[in-house]
Amino acid sequence: MSFFTIPYQIHFEDTMAYGSHHYLTNFRFQCAAREAFYFGPGLDGKNRWRDDLENLVMLTYEGYSRNLAPVRLGDKLALLLTYGEVTRSSLQLCVRAVKEDGTPVTVGFQRILCVEKDTKEFLVVPESLAQYYGVIDEPLTGAGFVAAALEGGSALKKLFTAEVCALGKLVTTGKNHGAAFINLSGETIFDFDNIERKATLDLGNIQTDKSTTKSLLNTSNPRTALVLPGQGSYQRDTIRSIYETYPEFHETFADADRLALKHFGYAFLPLVMAKTDAEHDNLLKQCPNLDQIGIYLSGVLTAQAVLNSGLQVDGVLGHSVGEIGALTVSGAISMEAGLEIICRRIIALQGLAIHRRRHRCYRWN
Repeated sequence: MSFFTIPYQIHFEDTMAYGSHHYLTNFRFQCAAREAFYFGPGLDGKNRWRDDLENLVMLTYEGYSRNLAPVRLGDKLALLLTYGEVTRSSLQLCVRAVKEDGTPVTVGFQRILCVEKDTKEFLVVPESLAQYYGVIDEPLTGAGFVAAALEGGSALKKLFTAEVCALGKLVTTGKNHGAAFINLSGETIFDFDNIERKATLDLGNIQTDKSTTKSLLNTSNPRTALVLPGQGSYQRDTIRSIYETYPEFHETFADADRLALKHFGYAFLPLVMAKTDAEHDNLLKQCPNLDQIGIYLSGVLTAQAVLNSGLQVDGVLGHSVGEIGALTVSGAISMEAGLEIICRRIIALQGLAIHRRRHRCYRWN
C-alpha cells in the first residue's frame, strides 16, 4: 500500500484570526494534494498534463470533508492521497491529513469528471490522471473509503491505522520537503525532487512486503498470465481489427449484435463497421453502453487469438468488467453467457445510477 504525499504547513490564510484552521481549509488540503499530484512530472519525467489540458475540462463533484481535529498557525501536517473508485470518465481522489504528532486532522474525497473542452462530451480518464493506477490505489476499495468517512466514529480506525498515522509523522519530519510516493514501511518509492535519479520506477517494488516482491521477481520458474482490462479500455481500432482479421469470430460478433438489439434496441455491428471516426462516435453517442460489449469482445477474442497461436498460460485475470471476460477465457462460462452477463450488468448499473441520483445527499462538516 502506497500514498502520494506532500507536507503542508498552516499559514495565516488557513486560520480564523490566529485560531484553529477554518473548516473550509479541509478542502484546500484536498486541492493542494490534487494539484501537486496532477502537475508533477510523472513517473518518467513527462508532463502529460500539458497536452491533456488542451482538450480537457475537469469537473469536481461529490466533494466531502470531515473535520477531525484542529490545527493552528504554523502547524505541520501530511496530506496522503490515493485513488478511489474509477469509472470510464471519472476518478475519485481520497485524501487523509495527519498532523506532525500523528493525530488525524481530516478525511475526505472528491470525484473528477473528465469532459471534452469543445463538445462537452465525456472523455476517458486521460493518462495525466490515470498514470498512477496500481501505485496509489486505495486499499479500502469500492465504497469502503467513502462509507468509513461518512460514518465517522470507530469506522475512522479503518482509514487511520497506526501505520498511516506513523507515515503522517514521517512525512512532516523527514528530509524530503516535496511530493513523494511513500509506502507504509516509510520507504520513498519515488519523489519529484529527484526525477532524474529515479526516472525509471520498478513497479515490482511497490509493496509493503519487500521480501515477497524479490522472491517473485527472481523466481527460476516464471509463470504467464493473461490480464483482461476493464472500464475505459475500449478502442475502436482494436475491435474493428479483430473483426477484419479473424473471420472465425464473426459468429460471436453476430451474437453480440443480436443481444445488443434485444437489450438496448441498438445494433452492435454498425459500430464495428463504421467507416469514419465521426460515424463511429455518433453511433456510440446514441448508445454509450455498446462500448462495454466492445471491451468484453476485445479482451476475450484477443486472448483467444493469442491462445490459438500456441501460447501456454498458467492463469487468466480480469479487472472490473474484464473479470467476466476472464471467466469466459478460462472456460468457466460460455461466450454467449458472458455477453448476456455484460448486458444485464449494464442494465443493473443503469438502475443503480438512477437510484443514486434520486437519493443523493451531501454532508458537510
